[in-house]
Amino acid sequence: MNAPKNWWATLSCLATLIAAPTLVVPCATAQVPPGPAGEARLQRPAPNQMIVEELPADLLKIMQDWEWHSAKIQTLNGKHTRIVYNLVFETERRSNGQFFYEQPDHGRIDMKGMEPGRDAVSRRNGKSGQPYRIEADKQERWVCTGQEVMQINDTEKTYEIYPLPPNMQGQNIINGPLPFLFGMKVDEAKRRFNLTLLGANEKLAKIEVIPRLQMDANNYKRAVIMLDLQTYLPSAVQLVDPAGTLETVYVFSELQPNHAGIKATIANMWGRDPFKPALNGYKIVQAPKVDAELVPASNQQPAPTTPGARQSSNSGFPRN
Repeated sequence: MNAPKNWWATLSCLATLIAAPTLVVPCATAQVPPGPAGEARLQRPAPNQMIVEELPADLLKIMQDWEWHSAKIQTLNGKHTRIVYNLVFETERRSNGQFFYEQPDHGRIDMKGMEPGRDAVSRRNGKSGQPYRIEADKQERWVCTGQEVMQINDTEKTYEIYPLPPNMQGQNIINGPLPFLFGMKVDEAKRRFNLTLLGANEKLAKIEVIPRLQMDANNYKRAVIMLDLQTYLPSAVQLVDPAGTLETVYVFSELQPNHAGIKATIANMWGRDPFKPALNGYKIVQAPKVDAELVPASNQQPAPTTPGARQSSNSGFPRN
């Protein structure tokens, strides 16, 4: 089964990244012991201060508008296609499915492997110049109840449960490694990420996200979000893993925020409470502990700078 950071990467792609800030954020507070009576002591500077740069005006406006629109979303549902490129084995795994999100911390995303068509050819070429091999991905579900996250492998009929500590529940879900789904504020996102506007027109904005904190860098080294500037919902998200060997792309469609008939739609789709899936006949697998990965951002140290981290992938988003 996958490491717990992968469910954050999955759930994060359902909705929005919203961003940013202050100018200097101390990561630790220096304490100066009192000196003898009457003796002046100089204040020692706090270590590991993170200098947060101001965003360019065009990007700041986009991020502020994104935050404003996202604050109005109570539920969001839609469809997605996921493509996972493995740069080591030169494979392309495809799946698609549906998802549902409910404020503040409930979410579900279902994925079913897509068998490649007879004439399907990957747009990604390997070192030999030959296209990547296309494969159907496994069938799985990810469910966040607000108290725990369930990873369900429908192919192997197994599931894992990752309990969320109290400081990760409710609105505090944004303290997780990937807060794109949960409506992070502009000031918090600017503190945690380096944000770059790679391009924009009247319809779309392409935003690069590089982690600034070790907590986030443990989960991914780079993200690129295609933001629809008419709806302020993501149309696609690309994530690159810390080793730079896996690139995961989500493409979204038929997005419906605050759909009036969502409860009936969900009942027809899953037949019961979407956050209480039927698991009769499934075997529980012991999940690894996640507490170390879910430390709130305020307690995290800056991530080390990785040379070339901001370079764009030559693959971009898939066009087929």
